[in-house]
Amino acid sequence: MRLLSLAFLLSVACTEDHKIETDTGPIGSDSGGGDSDTDTDTDTDTDTDTDTDTDTDADTDADTDVDTGDDVTEDLSGRTYVVTLADATIVEPAGLGSLLGGYITQDILLGVVSSNDTEIEMIGTIAVEGSSPAEQDYCLATIDFPTADFSRNPDFQIGPSDLVLDVGGVTVELSSLMVTGTFSDDGSSFEDGTLSGTIDTRPLDPLVGDAGAICEYAGFFGASCVSCPSDGEEACLTLVAEDITGTELEGVTIGFVPGNNCEACEDGLPAADAVCDG
Repeated sequence: MRLLSLAFLLSVACTEDHKIETDTGPIGSDSGGGDSDTDTDTDTDTDTDTDTDTDTDADTDADTDVDTGDDVTEDLSGRTYVVTLADATIVEPAGLGSLLGGYITQDILLGVVSSNDTEIEMIGTIAVEGSSPAEQDYCLATIDFPTADFSRNPDFQIGPSDLVLDVGGVTVELSSLMVTGTFSDDGSSFEDGTLSGTIDTRPLDPLVGDAGAICEYAGFFGASCVSCPSDGEEACLTLVAEDITGTELEGVTIGFVPGNNCEACEDGLPAADAVCDG
């Protein structure tokens, strides 16, 4: 009887042994017959909101409308301004600025005949050498500038015209003269001006050498002489002076002189019908 009970227990044990899970495969593989579902949730949501607004739309619309100053509100008619050429900076002809600047010592007088919202009329003359305050030289013809546009008040540009200068004691003609500047709002001065024209170099040659010396000297600096308006000879250079300023001479009005060396010019303003050299 005991033997039969022992046999029964062994039989039951063997049957239970066959129910042992035999899935011995690695994790994630179904190498055995058991439940090998190793699906682990690896969804690591790393979505971080990196929406940083980098809108760099900068308003670069720059206003390039240069305001050169307030309009002149005072009447300019009859006003006279003195321009000291010795204080100007000669930028052309290149390399000759210091040479010419050392000889140009005269002052120029510029007078406003009339002006309105659209036009300005000016005349000019040379001041008496060494006069202080500057005085008009009545023995030199007045420069009658063409009526100019003044719609860009306070900026002005007058010319072209011709001017005779004394350079180192030598008479030199400056043709196609142009003058620019910007009036102050009260009309008492102008600044940021330029003076330009074509200068005949032949009278200046003795200052540095023989005939053609100025043109030859200019060639060393890359400049070339051009045809002179008077006779077509290639002996003229473009003259440009910057930093021109004008200061009002209160109580002074330029008188119109029709020509050079008019009768009785040494005594004052010549008569309208006086005989002049030209």
